Amino acid sequence: MRGGLQTITASGVVGSSGDPLVIYAVSVDSGATQSIPLFRNGTAATSAILFEALGTAARKVLVPNIPAEGLYFAAGCYLSLDGNEGADGVTVRYEHASIT
Repeated sequence: MRGGLQTITASGVVGSSGDPLVIYAVSVDSGATQSIPLFRNGTAATSAILFEALGTAARKVLVPNIPAEGLYFAAGCYLSLDGNEGADGVTVRYEHASIT
């Protein structure tokens, strides 16, 4: 598997577009207003929401409610940001899932 850390400061694809992946950790840097990044199963802003990561206003937080086995995105992952992120945006630890 391949993957790593990706910091996202504008809405977009996590990892390689359309590849299945597993997300293991998320860190959210919120600005003055709470940020609520939406993780979508697919490659577009209209894809179904699989997970909401709740930030905390004016703080950087590690999202605590991701299971140890991670979150599986069969159709890839598109991250929708709401504009309330701080300068460091959202950092995601992920691995591309085997498709064999």
